[in-house]
Amino acid sequence: MASLKSARSDKKTGNFDFSIDLPVRNEWKNVDLLRTSVQNCFIAVFSDVDGCHSLAMVTGELVENAVKYGDWSGDERCFRLRVHGEERHAYVAVENPIRDGDQSVHRLLATIERIQ
Repeated sequence: MASLKSARSDKKTGNFDFSIDLPVRNEWKNVDLLRTSVQNCFIAVFSDVDGCHSLAMVTGELVENAVKYGDWSGDERCFRLRVHGEERHAYVAVENPIRDGDQSVHRLLATIERIQ
């Protein structure tokens, strides 16, 4: 199920929330389509064009990694893209299937733990 929530505005503070949450087919053509779509959506809402370009670039890189490194050997053919936040903060998450026992995941988690 795809979801695009329109910006919710708080009239007292002027802040608003946004969310894009959808399943995406694991096809290379979707990398550029999603990068451009995210960029255009946020340029229509926010005045910080450079920030919108950055958000689109991060989204594109994460989507590219999902297509490239996801385990597509099973029945799973989609990954999940979620872009959400509020006026001053944005979060991009991409979830894709992984192979059981994949050592890359263990290395990644160990690296994240060292950084924190």
